[in-house]
Amino acid sequence: MRFSYSQVSMYETNPWKHFCNYVLNLYPPQSEQAERGTDVHSAFEEIAQYSLKNPDANLVEWLDNWHNNKDIEEGKSLGDETHMIVRRYLMNYGGYGKGILGENRLPWKDAVKIEVEKKVLTTFDNIDFVGYIDLVVHHEDGSVSLYDYKTLSNKPSVYEYTYGMQGNLYISAMQNLGYKVREFVFDAMNPKKDIPWNGYRFFRIELPVNPNVVDMCVKRFVKIANTILKNPSYHNTDRKSVV
Repeated sequence: MRFSYSQVSMYETNPWKHFCNYVLNLYPPQSEQAERGTDVHSAFEEIAQYSLKNPDANLVEWLDNWHNNKDIEEGKSLGDETHMIVRRYLMNYGGYGKGILGENRLPWKDAVKIEVEKKVLTTFDNIDFVGYIDLVVHHEDGSVSLYDYKTLSNKPSVYEYTYGMQGNLYISAMQNLGYKVREFVFDAMNPKKDIPWNGYRFFRIELPVNPNVVDMCVKRFVKIANTILKNPSYHNTDRKSVV
């Protein structure tokens, strides 16, 4: 049986919700927020791949053309809300191409290769781990940077994300697979259309590779997963993998 960060985290914070989702298979309908997050992730996948092949491209212009293309096949069009969120992100981090907006701080700017939605499988002690990383950026020196996109209405806590399990588990998982991890980055963006002048719009949390914190989070993950395994009422043995 494989465990994901989301499953273990849900058990830790809300065992009843975990029981409904992972044992009874009672999943609630996908919320508007979840659908929005999925659409934004998909847009970033397309942009990153295009940008790597066209490093001098004006990505804002390319995004606008994608949004305005009414002849595109159904399911691949870019909705108004997704367009607004991603466009603001590109304008903030330098999506106009080289030399026009100044410093380019897009995640893939120095990449020699990128991977999107990378599936990660590894083992922590006796626990099999499975997860997906939004973006893996490969650098010239052989190291990788890991990115996770967040669409959050409230500004995320640096402390909670720095010492939380998600980023540190992925750092450890990639190290187990032989990668030299440079950092894990949470890229948060506010999805609201109207944001007060003093409200947060973008927030980037960069996790350095801290072996002590990584080890602490792995041990916490293993302990909770073993607790689930020791309580048959809280896991479904028919399910080999849960994400």
